[in-house]
Amino acid sequence: MSFTTVRVQEWLERTLPLALRFRDAATANDLIDGLVVGACPVARPNARRLYAQANRSGTYLLSDLPGLRALEYGAGDAADFAASPAPSFRIEVTDPLGRFLPVSFAAGAARGLLPLPCAVPGSPPREAFTHGIPLFSTPARQLAEPLACVHAELVEAPTGRAAAWALLAAEIDGTEAGLGLADREGRVTLFFAYPSPQPPPVTSPPAPAERFVWNVTFRAYYLPRPPDTPAPARPDLCALLAQLDHPRRVLDLQSPPQDLLPQRLDYGRPLVLRSTDPAAGGAVSSHLFIETA
Repeated sequence: MSFTTVRVQEWLERTLPLALRFRDAATANDLIDGLVVGACPVARPNARRLYAQANRSGTYLLSDLPGLRALEYGAGDAADFAASPAPSFRIEVTDPLGRFLPVSFAAGAARGLLPLPCAVPGSPPREAFTHGIPLFSTPARQLAEPLACVHAELVEAPTGRAAAWALLAAEIDGTEAGLGLADREGRVTLFFAYPSPQPPPVTSPPAPAERFVWNVTFRAYYLPRPPDTPAPARPDLCALLAQLDHPRRVLDLQSPPQDLLPQRLDYGRPLVLRSTDPAAGGAVSSHLFIETA
């Protein structure tokens, strides 16, 4: 038996300039497969897009980006990143499986996982934004997990225009339970974990217990776009999160404005939010009105 000796003449190492990890805002899962993550230079939006490859840990890796060759084939230390030019790339995220809404954002080379590319209003920061790039559920998404589910179709009061890409938050006992994003047509499905059941009251005789029922209040966050300006097909993530500085009332009646009262959430039963429509003689609307100013 003979053996062949292999002598390594040269060992080539590459530094990946962009590594991205995404986080499901509904389930907090950060092992997400099946995404299409493309990148092109911000200065050349019509340039050929390069696409990330996902590894087994759910990290999406971008390489061969224009202007970063010296960084990729350097030592990969902090000095290389500091000396490297910082071209900005537009990252576009799409989910062909229909679980998540599309989103885009600008990013440059980063050592390690790319942090959230913009500051998030509020303190302390919401948990959904502390680990990875958040992704929000599509209106048609279905989850097998035992999560609370809220549906709504958001429109501006009083214009009736779809509140495209508005954020909708659910609060229980003064604590935010979940945050969802409306699509381009204002449709939103919000998932969040059920709170712990309420302890039964101590009475004699025992009162009927409703341990799996909660009262939920809702608040929107929204920056209206100018009149006659179409909503973007793929919104910018930082513009979406900037809306958190602009809370809006969710209305039961838009004229005169009256807040939507806390809504009853039953375990295992989806909740559909609607406003009252005075134009229809006080009938329940198919939409949920939110204030714009």
